[in-house]
Amino acid sequence: MFGGKRLPIRKAVDALERAIVDVPMGQPSFGDDRYNPFKLTKDHFFPLPKRMTDGKVAFIDGGRAELLSAPNFSIGLNRVYFGLFQGDQRLEPTNIPSKIDFFTVCYAAVRGDDISYKTELVPLEEDWNDLLPDKTDLQFSSFDRTLMTGYQRVSINRILDVARAFAEWRFSKYIIDLELEEGDVTVRDGTLQTLSLIHISEPTRPY
Repeated sequence: MFGGKRLPIRKAVDALERAIVDVPMGQPSFGDDRYNPFKLTKDHFFPLPKRMTDGKVAFIDGGRAELLSAPNFSIGLNRVYFGLFQGDQRLEPTNIPSKIDFFTVCYAAVRGDDISYKTELVPLEEDWNDLLPDKTDLQFSSFDRTLMTGYQRVSINRILDVARAFAEWRFSKYIIDLELEEGDVTVRDGTLQTLSLIHISEPTRPY
């Protein structure tokens, strides 16, 4: 109460308390034809097969923070990181760094009536360049349907997320090649999600 009146924030909390109630779990439902949901029954849950060897598991994830942006450019700071485990023991990588920090510079390029977005990655350490995607693979039309929301032109800061995802995949290749062996497992955050259909017809580097 303030001056005999209820504060607006208290009214907002009351509205949530009235609206949010416990409901039965129900069944999975997706508003996307690409998904085929299965009912939540015990028949659809299976134990993971027992492995013959206690191999290693690498977990890869990334994040980004936008530093500065305008309608025609965006600059962000990205980090990709992986943790390496064997059983319940955490291991230190021996051949590549566990994390890479880099700046992502996105800018608009106008050619005739078309606006495309180009991207350059600037790692904090020069030696990390080979671990990151090539800039020629990070060029997109501002009307790329796999990146658009509705019918609006792609916001240029959306490319920061795309660059991070590409960096995670590129980094994963080196983790698999240099830190893992046959039978080991790589887990990338979002691997089971279908958030976009980005593809490269002729990539300069594998993803």
